[in-house]
Amino acid sequence: MGQAAYPTAVDLSSFLTGAGVATGVVAGLDLATAVAAARIAFERASGRVMLAGASATERRFDPPTNRERVVWLGDGGRNGDLASLTSVVYQPEGATAETWTQNTDFELLPENALHASDDPVQPATMLRCTRLWSSPLPLSLRRSLKITGRWGYGLTIPEDAWAAMRYRAASLVLPQVRQASTGGLTRIQMGSSVQEYGRGGWDSLQSGWDAAYQEAVMAYRQVSL
Repeated sequence: MGQAAYPTAVDLSSFLTGAGVATGVVAGLDLATAVAAARIAFERASGRVMLAGASATERRFDPPTNRERVVWLGDGGRNGDLASLTSVVYQPEGATAETWTQNTDFELLPENALHASDDPVQPATMLRCTRLWSSPLPLSLRRSLKITGRWGYGLTIPEDAWAAMRYRAASLVLPQVRQASTGGLTRIQMGSSVQEYGRGGWDSLQSGWDAAYQEAVMAYRQVSL
């Protein structure tokens, strides 16, 4: 089903206490900054905006002149995932707007994009037109294809991506957890006897969190051609 919002400080707090961090230690952490930084890190690494905007917005594209008749939905460095389609309108300069019909005038790619029964639902990243334009395009046809919808990977965040952001946030605050839990004490040595503090179990947890984060990043990383 996915998550309707990005991880919050409350989500991170519950996760840390469940991992064994004392409630008093958690209360002293900057959790809001950690979850915000984790979201930015995940989306930057994957090249995607994981949660689509709340309302539909319009983006304009050139009609295709390639043999495949394909329009790539990434535009000017922006993310090219389309989570929900509202309309596709073709309107050259000075001409009457022509609203297109899906699977007649165009189809969304990859195949089965936005298929409601999939979990998670796959976003559309391309649009294939039934007609082809010649190159070079005259100025009157530039940006004449108007696509309106909710832009982003999904209307909800897939569970593994959401959990990965939370793992990253937990990893970011772990140095503060160690400091607060040990008062900065890392080891005591008396002769040949050494007692280590504040690592061990935390290092193992962090390794697991970081591995799960990287796995999710790789699963959602958008390939640019």
